[in-house]
Amino acid sequence: MQQFCLSITIVCLLCAAHHGLSAQQSVLPTVGVRVGNTACGGTSSANLTLQLRERVFGFGLKGCGYITENPCSPQGDIIISRTGGAIDKPLDILVRLVYVDSTGVILPDIGRATASVPGIGIFSINGLQSDMAPYMQTSTATIPVGITSAIGSSILTLMPYETSRNVTFRGRVSDATMLPSYPGRQGTRKAILTVVADPANYTLDATGNIATVKLDDPIGSAPVILNALPDKQVQKGESDAIELESPGARGDGLPQVVFFDGDFDALTYTVSSGDPTVLTVSVVQRDVAKGIRPTLRYTTLSTAPIGSSSDIRVVANDGNGGTAQDVFKVTLGQPATALAQGRQPDVTFTVSPEPDHYLLSIAATAQNTG
Repeated sequence: MQQFCLSITIVCLLCAAHHGLSAQQSVLPTVGVRVGNTACGGTSSANLTLQLRERVFGFGLKGCGYITENPCSPQGDIIISRTGGAIDKPLDILVRLVYVDSTGVILPDIGRATASVPGIGIFSINGLQSDMAPYMQTSTATIPVGITSAIGSSILTLMPYETSRNVTFRGRVSDATMLPSYPGRQGTRKAILTVVADPANYTLDATGNIATVKLDDPIGSAPVILNALPDKQVQKGESDAIELESPGARGDGLPQVVFFDGDFDALTYTVSSGDPTVLTVSVVQRDVAKGIRPTLRYTTLSTAPIGSSSDIRVVANDGNGGTAQDVFKVTLGQPATALAQGRQPDVTFTVSPEPDHYLLSIAATAQNTG
């Protein structure tokens, strides 16, 4: 009788142990999000928000893409993690990622869209990849992360014994063009990452399942002179036009604009003549003859004496309190005269080195043509 009771006790204990193991395996994991490490100016807050700012584009530090402020991208991680459940099993997590502008309009993953910002107007704006290019780093690969539809989701699979996955966001260079005709202030854009509920496979963490990455415009900076205007010598009664935002590039690859604004703000210009008796000056903000780009135009007066001069002052204003100015001098020179018929000019040339083998260097001196 005692042996039979002992056998029943052992069987009951084994049943209880098996029942406990099954219950443990059936416990669903809990999945949530949190803000992880930040670097290079990225910051986090307690409400599951990662704050980034676009980099400022400048022309001083070569070898770093001419970035003069924040040589590295402001960045930070959003961490998707699980706790509890069968850690030795893979777990598919439904994740939604959308990107919106400051008014809540959904922006694309790649390419450009039309955005509207109060006080700025309607303009073209980049998508998520150009602005923040989020990615996940695994032990074997770097995986780009793209947006989903506003009602859709993607599957993020945590492998056995993998408890979390980091999604890294970076504040990239302001996405306007290098010409300040296009504003660089697009307002705050948001990447919103949501862990979507899947009651059959996991529960949502009570601390939150939605993380927000905010991307702000660069810290305001004033325009600077990039290509100073040279002094000029012209004839009386002559007119000239100078493009202030030439679309070309210098030999070193930098733009030929006179002023450069690191925020890519649209610049407006004012000009003035130091001596209105020598020349008059004006500016056309959108000159059709110059590709709808701003042009400085001046005309010297025929009544001004030879040798007289006047400064021209150009002021660029970014509309946000930042200004820069350039000053150059225009001098009235001797007008050209025609040679008497049949008379040859007194001109000497020096040519070096051997002209049949090398490029020519020519220096010429012309005597008074009288």
